[in-house]
Amino acid sequence: MNVIRKAVRSRFCKGLPRKSEGDLLAILSDRSDWSRACAIMEMGCRPNGAFTKVLYGIIGDQSPAIRRQAAATLGKIGRSDFAEPLLERARVERVDMTRFAMCVAAVQCGADREQSRAVLAEAGARRLHGAYGSKTVGGLAGFGVATTDMLWGHIFGSGGETNISSHARAREVLGFEPENRDAVISLAVHCDRRDFDHLHGLWLAAGRRMRLTLVMAMGLHGDPRWLPFLVDALTAMDVDPAHGFALRSEAATALGRLGLKEGQAHLVRALENEALDHEGRPGAGLGIQRPVRTHILGALGELEGPSSVLLSYLGNTHGTVTGGFYLSAMYGLWKAADASVLRKTLNGPALPAANALGVLVALEGAQVASAWRQDSRELVRLVAETYSDVEVIDVP
Repeated sequence: MNVIRKAVRSRFCKGLPRKSEGDLLAILSDRSDWSRACAIMEMGCRPNGAFTKVLYGIIGDQSPAIRRQAAATLGKIGRSDFAEPLLERARVERVDMTRFAMCVAAVQCGADREQSRAVLAEAGARRLHGAYGSKTVGGLAGFGVATTDMLWGHIFGSGGETNISSHARAREVLGFEPENRDAVISLAVHCDRRDFDHLHGLWLAAGRRMRLTLVMAMGLHGDPRWLPFLVDALTAMDVDPAHGFALRSEAATALGRLGLKEGQAHLVRALENEALDHEGRPGAGLGIQRPVRTHILGALGELEGPSSVLLSYLGNTHGTVTGGFYLSAMYGLWKAADASVLRKTLNGPALPAANALGVLVALEGAQVASAWRQDSRELVRLVAETYSDVEVIDVP
C-alpha cells in the first residue's frame, strides 16, 4: 500500500509543472493537505500567476502546512498590500514554523523588518505558568531565539540583501561545494520546490553531520515529498545510539515543521517506541540525557495535536534531566487551543490539573483562574492565586 501511495504521489508531483493555473487552483479543494501543499509550492514557482486572492483566503486554514505554504507563496508574489495583513496574521499564529513563514513573507511584501523580527522575538520568549512557576516555552519546538536569528540571517543576511540574492548564492555555492552545510540551510529556507532534487541528491554521499543538516533542511524546505524520508529517519534502527538519538530528534522537529497532519500518527507511534525501545533498554542513558520525546512532543504541538496524547504528559516531571516533558506538553496544548480538553483535566490529579490551568489561562485570560483560588489542591490553588490581582492577561 505504501509503495503504491509513493508511486502515485511521485507521478502527481512530476506532473505539477505542466498543470495550468486552473488545475492548480482546483487541487486546493482536495481534502489532502499533502496534495494541496504541493500545489501551493508550485504556485510559488509562478509568482505572476493569478493565485493571490485564493492564497490569502487560506492563510487561516486548519492545516499548518497550508497556512505556511500559502504565506510563503504570497511572499514570493510580493504584493505590498499584503505586508501588514501577513504581519497581523503572524501575531496571532500559534505554530512556530508557520509564524516564521508569515513574518518572512511580510518582509518580502514590504513590511518593516524590525517589526517582523519583534513578532518572532516575542514568540521566542513566550512563557507559561504551571505547577512549578513561570517557565519559558518559546524555544521548545526548535524556534528559540538563537535558531530564529540564524534562519533569519540565512534569508535576509546582515547587510540588507534581498531574498533572491541569498537564494541564488546558496545554489551557486552548492554547485562547487556540496558539503557546505550553511549553504544547505540557506537553500532550504527559501522553500522553492525546484530545489528538492538538489537537496535529495546530497543524501547518499552525506556523512553523519551532513545528514543531520539535511534532515533539518527537509523540515525548513517544507516540501511534502520529504515526509517518507523523515519518517524513515524517525524510525531508523540501524544507527549507533549517539547518532540515532540526534537523528530521531532532528527528524521529529522536521516533521513538525512540515505541518502535515499525516505526520501525527507517525509521531505518536514514535513517542511510544522511544520510551520502550530506546530509553527503556539497559544502558540507554542517552534517552534521558538527550530525550527524543521532547522533540516529538514539540512536533506534535506544531501539528496542533492530538490533545489527548499531549495531555498524558502534563504530569511528567521525571523523563529528562531538565525536569520531564510537561513543559513541551503545555506548549503543545497551547498551540492546539482545545480549551474543552483542558477543562476536563482540571478536576483530575493536582499536577496535571495545575498545568492545564496554566495553559487555559494563557488561552482565555486570567479570569479563568478565579474559580480555582480556593481549591483544596495546593498546586492548583497556587497557579490560580498567581492571577489574583490580574483582571486580564495578553492572549495572543
